[in-house]
Amino acid sequence: MLKKFFISILVVMILILLNVISSGTYESAYNKYLKGNIADAISEITKDVFNGTRDPRSYFLMIKILKENTRDYKQGIEYAIEGIRLFPDKEREFSLELGELYYLSGKYSQAEQVLLNYNEKYPGDPRCLYLLGRNYFSQGKFYKATASFESSISFGDRSVLTYEYLGKSYRKIGNYTKALELLSQVYNQTKKEELLGMIIEISSILDVDYSSYLSLKKTLVPKQIAKPTQTTSQQVSTTKLPVSFEKPVTPKAQDSEHSSDDRSTEIDQQEVETSN
Repeated sequence: MLKKFFISILVVMILILLNVISSGTYESAYNKYLKGNIADAISEITKDVFNGTRDPRSYFLMIKILKENTRDYKQGIEYAIEGIRLFPDKEREFSLELGELYYLSGKYSQAEQVLLNYNEKYPGDPRCLYLLGRNYFSQGKFYKATASFESSISFGDRSVLTYEYLGKSYRKIGNYTKALELLSQVYNQTKKEELLGMIIEISSILDVDYSSYLSLKKTLVPKQIAKPTQTTSQQVSTTKLPVSFEKPVTPKAQDSEHSSDDRSTEIDQQEVETSN
């Protein structure tokens, strides 16, 4: 009886010690990351992973580095898959990372599958819907991209980049009035030259003076996007888009711009420091 008691105490002490070592390892790697020592941070995380240290925060940090600093999306995918296997309680977070990494690596069909599965399990996640929109946009599926961006905004996404790509999607499907209004608002805030060219082009098509749109001081929360349309609601609840979204893009609205010039997205600090 006494022997079993001491064995139990020993096991508890070992677990506590491993937890302390794991926490210290992550903190060390994260501090190096904050100081810009990316190579040292990667080295420390890699060493600890091979030594058997298991801390989901280290995996999230490594994925963040691989996405934003080294852009090694292939290795990022491996870490995300391993994270799903090792940390079932973090399956949601790692699954979303996996979908984004597939998108960034150009594996659009895999990205779509992961993100649609995620949307079915956790409907109404703005970031998932935004990533779906980017994935569709990069494939030239502009009607689906439009629905996804509208849904993302309806569920609280207020990123300027989401509004920008919604405006670009409107342009692609030939909804020039909405495209002009939205892209003008984004341009007024970001001053991206790429958008100015689109604004001038759309103004020419609509035969309006684009300068009047650039002088407007509107916020990036258009009333017509505040609530999802019936179409986008259906897309969110069923994860399948209506057949009407499959209709071909008119030649005037379609061109070769299927990929993004800024493929990074924001990662919440909370995701990197997740400890639960």
